[in-house]
Amino acid sequence: MALIGLLGLMAAGCSGETPSSPPASSTTTSQNLAPPSPLPGSTRAGTRLKFGAKAVITIGRADRPSRVGVIVTGVDKASDKDMAFLRSTYPDQVSGWAYLIRAVLINEDGDKGDSAFSGYSGPNLTGDFRGGGDAGALRLLGGDLALPSCTDYSSPPAGWTAPGSRFQTCRVIFASPDEVRLSLTTAGNLYWQ
Repeated sequence: MALIGLLGLMAAGCSGETPSSPPASSTTTSQNLAPPSPLPGSTRAGTRLKFGAKAVITIGRADRPSRVGVIVTGVDKASDKDMAFLRSTYPDQVSGWAYLIRAVLINEDGDKGDSAFSGYSGPNLTGDFRGGGDAGALRLLGGDLALPSCTDYSSPPAGWTAPGSRFQTCRVIFASPDEVRLSLTTAGNLYWQ
């Protein structure tokens, strides 16, 4: 008899009646997760710049775009101290000499209180060769790489919220490239030489 009562309660819970409170719905749609369209003032894909020139890119999602300035200042051969650190910390990944793509990132729009930079790990900078291919890279997931001469940030450092805020970063690559490429989330790339 108790089993029949339990089955009756379970069946009542599965009836076609409308519940007293509506089910929670998610406001995130696939459209919101799409990459954003370039905001006004963004540098056009395909642009070639000189080291030291600033490009402006649009980052985030379609529903929360923001602009970041990127200045690639150059590519330097890693110092002896950088190499000693890399070889002692990552002996299986670092065998040859490393080079550092150095860049400055600028918060063009400021924090709008919507965590637009949450999870932003900086631009995808790659060293390319004229004949094709790239210089390889050492990237860590979820952590900063603090070398003696620079830091490869996995997300913007604290305080990078006001418009005009800037910080220096670097990317570790494994050969001296002919140019530096920034892959955009929209079709195309930007280049520095």
